[in-house]
Amino acid sequence: MSEKNREFQGLGIQFSPTTIPCPNGQLYTVKAGDTLFFIARRYNISLQSLIDANPQITDVNTIFPGQVVCIPTGGQGVTCPNGKTYQVVRGDTMYEIASRNGISLENLIRANPQITNPNLIYPGQEICIPSPQIVAPFVEEPMPLPQPMPTPARPIMPIPCPTPSVPLPISPPMPCPPMERERMPMAPMPFYIQIPWEECPYRDRKKKKHHRKKRCC
Repeated sequence: MSEKNREFQGLGIQFSPTTIPCPNGQLYTVKAGDTLFFIARRYNISLQSLIDANPQITDVNTIFPGQVVCIPTGGQGVTCPNGKTYQVVRGDTMYEIASRNGISLENLIRANPQITNPNLIYPGQEICIPSPQIVAPFVEEPMPLPQPMPTPARPIMPIPCPTPSVPLPISPPMPCPPMERERMPMAPMPFYIQIPWEECPYRDRKKKKHHRKKRCC
């Protein structure tokens, strides 16, 4: 194989390894498994900007290992103001990168909005690793001490009145009210009816015993 032209055996395709113009970017040599789409994702640029920077590529779906392409500067690198950049190596995943750097997967995804599919990253791709957030240690507040129970006020004892030296006069006892005498029931008063003697049933008997004048019984 000559130095001037390089041929891919089995494909019968030749291309010149001469340097292509790339005034506003950097040159990149295609590796096995590369596609323009993967290269654009790796350098955080759009596929169209990569195609526009490489007019020598007539079929954008066909590139070969050893081929030189121009990576425009506009999308090169990843801005990472609050962290550091990291270049993906084979076998990396977003989860493993986050675990190694002591950050959460959510924070790593949030710091790399250019990655549309977090499950798909490629070797050589640059990503931003944000600085781990410093969480202030949790300080448990001491439990408040129980309030002391108020001392109950001592009851005020009444001051005893002094006993007079002169005895007080003794009042005579009050007379008891007269007891009401029980009233005995009175026998009914007899009453008499005066009838003429002639009508008296004892008239004949009376005459035999007594010879008195006519009277009433």
